[in-house]
Amino acid sequence: MTDDRPTGSDGAGPRAWRVTFEYDAEGVRIVAQQRVTMLAPPDDADLVERGDAGYWVEVRDAEGHPLYRQVLATPLQHEYEVFSPDPAEGIRRIAAEEPAGVFQAVVPDVEGAHEIVLRGRPRPDEVASRAPKQLVKGRLRERDFPEGWAQA
Repeated sequence: MTDDRPTGSDGAGPRAWRVTFEYDAEGVRIVAQQRVTMLAPPDDADLVERGDAGYWVEVRDAEGHPLYRQVLATPLQHEYEVFSPDPAEGIRRIAAEEPAGVFQAVVPDVEGAHEIVLRGRPRPDEVASRAPKQLVKGRLRERDFPEGWAQA
């Protein structure tokens, strides 16, 4: 069996893109994209096609056809879990007044990859029967963090 995952030109291992997203009340943005030597999670096309995904990223070719899909576990946080000091009380969820955050996805650097798209529902109050929509799209290219942006 051969391993046909993309590798770097130096043969160092699997090649991938680490894409950093930022969101707030104004929407979702791609703030950085870096090529990395690491293995991306497996393709989740079957989950997306069955409708079992709330949020996912797609790597697409130049014609917009998906080459890879990865399901994300609720990347846009609109509420917080609050724990009581009393162990008899359960966990409560409270709405975030101004939801904002950062998350990353690692996707494979596959041949023909042209763009990355995040799909999902921008607000938790949107009913599940509504189709997820494109939240942000960007061309796959090296993009450093903006000056002054705090990196982890």
